[in-house]
Amino acid sequence: MQYIPSRLVQELWNATPERRWQALRERVHERLEKGGEFVGVRPTTLLQSISQLEHTGAEYPDTVDELNRILNEQVREIGE
Repeated sequence: MQYIPSRLVQELWNATPERRWQALRERVHERLEKGGEFVGVRPTTLLQSISQLEHTGAEYPDTVDELNRILNEQVREIGE
């Protein structure tokens, strides 16, 4: 089962001051280009999760804990 470690969510949160799904997706792409690690989750699954959240009009969370919960729920749904 895939999951997004809290450390990775925190790093992405810190790198995305814009607090928008599109900006978060861009940070994931940048991390991929730099060869960054994605322990626990495939980058394609993470990108698909973010795109799905954006497509459904989900509001960007106000806290890193909420982002962690939302992303991991979405990753689990996609992984099933």
